Amino acid sequence: MDELLKLIQSDMMKILMVFDNICRENNIQYSLHGGTLLGAVRHKGFIPWDDDLDIIMTRENYDAFICAWIRNRPDGYFLQTKEVEENYTRAFAKIRKEHTLFLQEGEDPETIHTGVFIDIFPVDRIPNRGIGFYPFLWDCLRYQLYTREFIPPKVNIITKVITFVLLNTKTHTQVMKKRAQLYKKITRFNNNNSLRLAVLESPRHISHPFPPDFFDSYIGIPFEGKEFMCISKWDELLTIWYGDYMKMPPQEERVWKHHPKMVDMNSSYEEIKKERK
Repeated sequence: MDELLKLIQSDMMKILMVFDNICRENNIQYSLHGGTLLGAVRHKGFIPWDDDLDIIMTRENYDAFICAWIRNRPDGYFLQTKEVEENYTRAFAKIRKEHTLFLQEGEDPETIHTGVFIDIFPVDRIPNRGIGFYPFLWDCLRYQLYTREFIPPKVNIITKVITFVLLNTKTHTQVMKKRAQLYKKITRFNNNNSLRLAVLESPRHISHPFPPDFFDSYIGIPFEGKEFMCISKWDELLTIWYGDYMKMPPQEERVWKHHPKMVDMNSSYEEIKKERK
């Protein structure tokens, strides 16, 4: 299992370098995020048991990157967004490596690309707490549920019931239409630069938003022997998310996060399917 994880991390590094090249060529800023940023600071690379790689960007930089990717389209990689793949329902982008497989719970390999990937999260402005914040929060919750289109395994019974009702009383077309309507509503605050920032698909982000100027400056940081970008306030971010982030977690918590159902480092789902016929 450790050898497989090293291969997955190696492919994620290849994707990250392609992403970084496009960003630098087009003056686009980004930051390593979450466990990837923690790994850069604490381990100078991947956390040894980490099976994903996270990037975070302002909405402006995120949109600029999408346009730059479309102009360049690197061979061997696939940019997965809800605009590109109708059946991909997440509100953030993934870059997938062709000819690989990393199939997760809730994914249908018949309808979406399921290669090894990195995640790219955009941050949007959110309203200040007050009367208008709670309708916004409800819209975000509904958007998150409509976006997944399956019942998340690690949620309480109330969330499971709400998700079941929302997803089973509408057709796929109705779900997509509702998702588009909600997306327009929850991103309507982006013109106000005085507001805080959050990843709108993440309840954790919305409950712990970033200050308005959090993404104003960037530095370089070593990761697996190369230098990538991160926000200047990386210490503040890691402290908010992890507390004493240099302290290693207990042994029982040093495990994979995604628990994929199938992994193949040399063939996609379609290629495996053809070989088995």
